Amino acid sequence: MKDYEEIQRHTLHEYMSLFKRPTIVNLAMDSKIQKTRFFRLINGADMRLSEYFILKGRIRSLAKSGDGLEGLGWECEQLLNPTEVYELSREMSRKIRQKKLQKTVKEFSTAA
Repeated sequence: MKDYEEIQRHTLHEYMSLFKRPTIVNLAMDSKIQKTRFFRLINGADMRLSEYFILKGRIRSLAKSGDGLEGLGWECEQLLNPTEVYELSREMSRKIRQKKLQKTVKEFSTAA
């Protein structure tokens, strides 16, 4: 499966899971995406970038994830200059590489 299809499927699932009884009518009214278009998205039509941003924005609003990492990242992109965002990104990548290396060393030492 292509990456964008997986992202689209995950985004739709994440959005729909925020509702108790997600009907196409309710989802369309909340997202301001037409009912017929939402039906096509659910059935595998390619999502437009504007629709992706609408759904991600609604997910952020409904889940109140402003305090989480995603909300913090979004706020950083809005407020910091590109150099500062790049520096934060590099630091996060460094931490991830460090943890992966620690995990690999631990697995290697227990296997030996």
